[in-house]
Amino acid sequence: MKITSPFSDNASGSIIKEIDTKEIIEAYHDAFHMDVSSLFKEISKIYLCKCSLTKLLYYFPFDLDGDSNFYEALSEKDWYYHNERWEHKAVLNFIKNSDNVLEIGSGAGSFLKQLTERYTTIKYCGLELNPLAIERAKKESIILKNELLGVHSAVNQNTYDVVCSFQVFEHISKINEIFIDSLKVLKKGGLLIVSVPNNDVGFIINNKSESKYLNMPPHHVNLFTEESLKNIAELFNIKLKTVIKEPIQDMHVDVYLYNKMSIIFMKSSFLLRAFWKLKLHVPLRVLVKLFRNKITGHTIIGIFEK
Repeated sequence: MKITSPFSDNASGSIIKEIDTKEIIEAYHDAFHMDVSSLFKEISKIYLCKCSLTKLLYYFPFDLDGDSNFYEALSEKDWYYHNERWEHKAVLNFIKNSDNVLEIGSGAGSFLKQLTERYTTIKYCGLELNPLAIERAKKESIILKNELLGVHSAVNQNTYDVVCSFQVFEHISKINEIFIDSLKVLKKGGLLIVSVPNNDVGFIINNKSESKYLNMPPHHVNLFTEESLKNIAELFNIKLKTVIKEPIQDMHVDVYLYNKMSIIFMKSSFLLRAFWKLKLHVPLRVLVKLFRNKITGHTIIGIFEK
């Protein structure tokens, strides 16, 4: 089997891990009450690979992305869309009132709402493919376009001062195309802001809880690290101005503790379940939150300059 890079058919990828898709299908059924079997197109095994060009971790074969029905079902979960995100506030100071901003994958418009409240004369465009999310955004007076980035980039070259995305690029197997199209619509000297899960963090890449399946297809198909962001900048001949790492947030404290406890209990599932069922982890939440700024959290932001 030939493993190619998501950035070039002429570059290779090396296999890191093999995963049985039956395990993922069963996990989605049990944990999230969703049937994702059709999304694997009768593929029995998938492979976590590393790109030789960028060191990006990605899943192979390609085109394992979830479809619109998949994301519509996820969006109905209370925990899926968060109005308050650390990364939204973290990037606001990189944007000016005079900027023209494009957001790729706007969800329910939370970031654009914050942006327009802070900068009252700013121009923006938000792209989103989930009809339910578009309707939610409309109720907050944020108007989004149901349009693919590739279509948008064909008629909006060199248009935007800032192109941003939050928790989007990890979902798209055609990652080379999304970088090309993002840079195509960006003005020279403009900023590309990419917020993705940080797969240098142990509780993400070595997750032992059920949430680990959200870091696999059909949800996540690319697993970014700081090294891969630096190499992607070199590949596209753009400057990586800065990397910002999130301190651990409240919503991820339990996942962090669960994985720490799994190490302490030396993989004993019985002791771990007992510890969790007795809620002995609850007092530890306070300790983690007290030292949150010393614990690297879920998200990493790369800010690139064209």
